[in-house]
Amino acid sequence: MSSLVPPRVPLSEVRFVQDYVQLVFQDGTLSVYNEATVCSDGKRFSTGEPGFTDALVQLIGRRPESVRQDPETILKIHFDDGSTFAVLKANPGSTTLEAFQFTHEAGIVVGQNVP
Repeated sequence: MSSLVPPRVPLSEVRFVQDYVQLVFQDGTLSVYNEATVCSDGKRFSTGEPGFTDALVQLIGRRPESVRQDPETILKIHFDDGSTFAVLKANPGSTTLEAFQFTHEAGIVVGQNVP
């Protein structure tokens, strides 16, 4: 994810930790601290909404094809089945500095919320 390079292997695990989620790949772990969305089969699920956790778990076994940024997101992962997982920009007034952290064999990449 440094230089927007996706993990090389499918998503193998999703962890729900007190107030954030982790997407675990064999070659790294993405910890997401901001709100996020999953888009799959024409439906969009956001953090805290019914269906979000199920949609996130359904990404297990899917291979990331690309990682991008756009005006609405800090990070968006496109999977091989057309699904996406997006880390949203922080809400105005948020005091959270880190949006996400990707830990992998080459090091750590941190995405920050910028005002």
